[in-house]
Amino acid sequence: MDFQITRAQRGESATILGLLETVNLPLAGAQENVESFLVVHEGPEIIGTICMEDYGDDVLLRSLAVSPSAQGTGIGSALVRRFLAEVRDAGKKRVFLLTDSAAAFFERFGFRYLSIGDMPASVKESAEFSLCRAAGADAMSLDLAADQSSSGLKEEVRRKYAAVARRAASSQQGTACCSSAGAPRKSQVTREIYSSSEAHAIPAAVAAASRGCGSPTAEVVVREGEVVLDLGCGAGADVLLAADKVGPRGRVYGVDMTEEMLDLAREAAQARGVENVEFLRGDIESIPLPTGSVDLVISNCVINLVLDKESVYREIFRVLKPGGRISITDIVATRPLPETLKSDVNLWLGCLAGALTLEDYRSILGRVGYADAQIVSRRVYDLTGLLETRRAELGDTAAEARLAVIHEWGGQLFSAAITASVPVV
Repeated sequence: MDFQITRAQRGESATILGLLETVNLPLAGAQENVESFLVVHEGPEIIGTICMEDYGDDVLLRSLAVSPSAQGTGIGSALVRRFLAEVRDAGKKRVFLLTDSAAAFFERFGFRYLSIGDMPASVKESAEFSLCRAAGADAMSLDLAADQSSSGLKEEVRRKYAAVARRAASSQQGTACCSSAGAPRKSQVTREIYSSSEAHAIPAAVAAASRGCGSPTAEVVVREGEVVLDLGCGAGADVLLAADKVGPRGRVYGVDMTEEMLDLAREAAQARGVENVEFLRGDIESIPLPTGSVDLVISNCVINLVLDKESVYREIFRVLKPGGRISITDIVATRPLPETLKSDVNLWLGCLAGALTLEDYRSILGRVGYADAQIVSRRVYDLTGLLETRRAELGDTAAEARLAVIHEWGGQLFSAAITASVPVV
């Protein structure tokens, strides 16, 4: 869902204060900082707010409020994403906040608990700090300097997959002439990971842009009429497969951060006349769907591209209904990867360097609260051969120097099918 977020105007202070009062947030200092608020409108009403109090290199996040009638729609997540984008653009180094009930929400954005004594003196002098601390609120912080590694990796991922989408789209355009020489062919990856019937159902241009490692819809029963969400949907291969299974009474959402991939997906769905799908631009760490709105979440070799994988699984847990399921395919390691591999950005882009171990996966799923977790090996990777076939695509000019290390890891990484469910309370 897209929300129009704007800068608050001086004349809106009374409306902002009214919303803060409705959700029991402190009013002190809010009126003086009204022009530092970002707001979401619904007609003349303000239904969402967030405020940045500036303290030099540091900022205080305060007054994140969503009208009770609009809670669960993703407005809060959208406001935090916009807030963090603005403070990064402003060159700030750290963000602080105090909360008595939303720590789990802020953890999804990388905030971590902090000792009150470690908060900057300038922040401790704010009216927000005095009131929230007196109420026993917890302190949290986000180090934006450290967070740049995650932001930089995400941008590298976006650039790589945008390029893949553009190449696939270019191949598709080649079919317009009389000759079939320019027609896109089914990729080797698609033929290897999907059944023959699945591969036949995936349009050629979509297959050309696919970089999956399994077939998540083949690992779980997809029921007619269900709501399915594909995280990191790319050009939409698994969305189209799921759409056939849920039928006209069901709905399938695809979320991806790469607009070029989403363009391919929308074109493919339109060309096939598939009407029960919707493609949304967004991050898988902050899913743009309401809480408890999805029956099944699928994902195909995407979560490995994220540094903080637990935040993704917590967000998936949020959007699933009680009894909802996950069917994830991803790369898993038999033992922790050496830094030589983990620090290689090209191997991150290939979904390899971010692989967790089986023990890591089980721990994350358990901490988040999933039940009935199963992790089953589907395909063992010969990394030397894989790197050789992808070298030109990855632009890895230093690959030869790492072949010895990579050869040692042949057979240590495998694609896995990961299934689990949300308990029914």
